[in-house]
Amino acid sequence: MSPWLRQQKALLLQDKKKLGLIIGLGCVMLLLWGRLILKQVPRTAVAKPAATTASASATPSTDVLRRKVFSADKPIVEVTLPTVSQRDLFAIDLTDYPVDEPEEKKPAKDTTREGKEVDEVDSQLQAMVGRIRLQSTVMGARPCAVINGRIVEIGQSFEGLVLKEVANRQVIMEFQGRMVRLRMD
Repeated sequence: MSPWLRQQKALLLQDKKKLGLIIGLGCVMLLLWGRLILKQVPRTAVAKPAATTASASATPSTDVLRRKVFSADKPIVEVTLPTVSQRDLFAIDLTDYPVDEPEEKKPAKDTTREGKEVDEVDSQLQAMVGRIRLQSTVMGARPCAVINGRIVEIGQSFEGLVLKEVANRQVIMEFQGRMVRLRMD
């Protein structure tokens, strides 16, 4: 016997629990292996074709089963199930996810807005908002926003606009007393 085998035998005999566990697992493995060999279980599943004669009434063997399972005082209700599913199980249902539809852009009026003259602040604000893009919002103890690649915290300014509030996917900024809401694309 090789020295390695002697060493393994000595290690197994030292720990009685380990030896018992290994012997038990070996017996289970031999029983399962013997069952496969003695019963000659097929290696692949084979389906037998269904009987071609179908009758309107149930077969006697089915009636016997029904009598054993159900009591006579309860009616038996037979339900026919469709063979093909009526819906696509892999289709995406987007009804739970709100979609922000793009607002219709109205033509910009440079001279009047509801009867009032457009002042210089509004024209500056429109020019600034066209260049600004909200990329991300971060909620938490110190909320901030990523605007045009720069991190802006509440109270800080970005190109003249002061960040006032950070919400989910949108921010509110102020420019000379006028509030501007920016939303993520």
